[in-house]
Amino acid sequence: MIKKAIYPVFLFCIAVQGLLQSARAQAPVGIAPLSTNPRLAEEYLYTPKTLFPAGSSYYFFDDTLSLPFVDDFSRDLLKDFRLYQYTGVYQQSLHYFRAVNYSSVYPDSVWYLFTKPDSFQVISPDTFQVIPSTAPKFKIYLYDTLSNPFMVVDSIEAWPFIPKIVKVVNNVPVYSVNFVPDGMLYNRTKEYTMVPASPNDRSLWTDRHIYVSDGMAVKPPSIGVAVFDGIRQDGMPYNTAASAHGIADHLTSKPIDLSGYLPGDSLYLSFYVQPQGLGFAPAAKDTFVLEFKVPGSPDWKWVWSKKGSGVKDFVHIRIPLTDPSYFVKGFRFRFKNYADLNANMDHWLLDYVRLDAHRNINDTLVNDVTFITRPPTLLRKYEQMPARQFKQEEVNQKWEMQTANLWSQCKWITYGHSTYKDDGTVIDSYPSNDTPGPYDTTCVNTYYPGQVYNTNFRHSLPSFAYVFNLQDPNCCPYRDSIRFTIRHVIKNLTGGPGTGTLTYDTNTGNDTVYREQTFYNFYAYDDSEAEACMFLGTPGQMAYEYELNYADTLRAIQIYFDPQNPNISNNSFELRVWRTLNNTSEDTLYAQASLKPLYNNTGPNQFTTYILKRPVVLPPGKFYIGWRQNTQFRMNIGYDRNIDRSDKLFYKTTGQWLTVNGLIGYNGALMMRPVLGASVTPDEFLDVDEPVPVAATVNVFPNPSSGLFYYEVTGEMPSDLEIQVLDLSGKTVHAQKSSADRTIDLNALSDGIYFTRFVSRSRSLITVQKLILSK
Repeated sequence: MIKKAIYPVFLFCIAVQGLLQSARAQAPVGIAPLSTNPRLAEEYLYTPKTLFPAGSSYYFFDDTLSLPFVDDFSRDLLKDFRLYQYTGVYQQSLHYFRAVNYSSVYPDSVWYLFTKPDSFQVISPDTFQVIPSTAPKFKIYLYDTLSNPFMVVDSIEAWPFIPKIVKVVNNVPVYSVNFVPDGMLYNRTKEYTMVPASPNDRSLWTDRHIYVSDGMAVKPPSIGVAVFDGIRQDGMPYNTAASAHGIADHLTSKPIDLSGYLPGDSLYLSFYVQPQGLGFAPAAKDTFVLEFKVPGSPDWKWVWSKKGSGVKDFVHIRIPLTDPSYFVKGFRFRFKNYADLNANMDHWLLDYVRLDAHRNINDTLVNDVTFITRPPTLLRKYEQMPARQFKQEEVNQKWEMQTANLWSQCKWITYGHSTYKDDGTVIDSYPSNDTPGPYDTTCVNTYYPGQVYNTNFRHSLPSFAYVFNLQDPNCCPYRDSIRFTIRHVIKNLTGGPGTGTLTYDTNTGNDTVYREQTFYNFYAYDDSEAEACMFLGTPGQMAYEYELNYADTLRAIQIYFDPQNPNISNNSFELRVWRTLNNTSEDTLYAQASLKPLYNNTGPNQFTTYILKRPVVLPPGKFYIGWRQNTQFRMNIGYDRNIDRSDKLFYKTTGQWLTVNGLIGYNGALMMRPVLGASVTPDEFLDVDEPVPVAATVNVFPNPSSGLFYYEVTGEMPSDLEIQVLDLSGKTVHAQKSSADRTIDLNALSDGIYFTRFVSRSRSLITVQKLILSK
């Protein structure tokens, strides 16, 4: 029998560690920070993450921006490092240093002294003469080969090395070996791939350390925030040491041309900042810092910082630019955070960054009405559900939408949403026929101060009155999958109801948001983005409740495993399915032991799919999926903090099942999903039951190629060989069956890096190779 816990047993392992330190040792379950960035995109797994990362041979030039500089993070304006986005890419060899007033600008080697040398020539054992050095003092400029090969990071003033003692043996000078120079440099060159600035590059920033989230903030001023944490963009720790602490993420602006401005033009940089959000609180030492930089100086100048704390309202910071040295072409600013460098914690959230002239310290407002929250699901209980399980009763007829007015006075707006089928047909509009009535128009009060959102219920709780035709063969439940697109729009008006005339809004990019509502073959409570992870840290069981409208067949279970340190991929757990949680022998419908947690690193929040060894037929009603572990270890599973389905989550570490519902601080949805319906095959998922590759191999040549690749397979060519070509975002851009000429023609694709996947079920052959397309 399920019982509700009467005392908290979960722990925030980080966020409330000071309060719950004594109870942690006894806690059977808990919540912890993620070990990877939720928005890590696959295209950035194989490409540089910064302007010029350590060890990289890529250098990206950046265009210079003009004012105003505005980013509210409603769109991704971070640097795009995918090479096929750029034209004119070329190779160039660059030196590690250069010399001035020396015999060569790029000498093969330089031996130098910091004091002016003299040479002593030995004439005989008792006679020598001093030969004063005539070589002039010279300078060596050292380039930054780790971040910018054109930037001088240091310089050396010295004299050329001359040996102190020269012996004459048979009229041949022999240099002594007991005297060494003060320094030696051996010149090297490095081959770089130079990537010119692209007119298609809309980015405002030069790096990609942070990620942009529309679900991490608490009461933000606009939809989307930049999230700073303690790990790199590739999901790995900056430092694996348990006590490692220091500078973590950076967000660096592109160069900005301020040469046409003076201090009297009243330039201000402003931004909103919040500690923690829905993440984990930064400590006082985990500061958030703003720095400025001007061309010619290798150093960044501290400008402003804030100490860490628990979650607070967003605060609006305004920084005046008064130093005359800033008003040049190439001024830059950057944000950075100090954090523990071994976990996704110590969160800072940044929003609405603006740099412009003719502002003042009281300039806290921007002429903008914006969405605040991500678009909701059209379902009552689930974010996604199988098409074959859909009923009209599942539709949520009141959605929650939040909008805010960032201007100094109320602004008249209307709000509407439209629902589209895959073919673009509009099936429903709100307001009816997309025609606002008097009650659909409101004057929205200002957000700042007080963080007041739009209170018109026809905007914040809009209706969705569409009735799906369940008898339509193109709708549910007769199709295995179906998808709808819901478009939400704000329109700014000049006056009250009936005016219909649009008014000025400085940022229209946050006035329209979209929701893809999918009906495939699985249930999901979560929104596909984890803000934390949950674990069972002691022997026991976890169960997750779902409910069927119709009888169905359970085929697989998907779990998002958050990569963690220490690695637990050699630990075992047992996958389980229950009909009820009444502690009877008939409860367990399925058990599969000795499974390993496998991490799907193909992109953000990717699930691992465990296909069941036998299908489990389920009647209508509730059922439960979960796991059992017989040993004590932490298996971190993604936890979505934006959606509360804790009433569906249960654990058992003693003799009875307890629910998580009602425990303070544990609102959320576990990222574990059931897959139902028709049988599924391994090629539909990245899953643990994929065929094991045999000894056969595939060779692709030439590689790189200008467009036409050839391939060969060791042994007999499989008759069912399939070839799929994916770009760096994971999108399939080319697919074909095996051909007699054994070629892959990619002439229609742009230059860049691709991955080709060869699949043969008959030979259990699955192999992936990287292709470089260069025309």
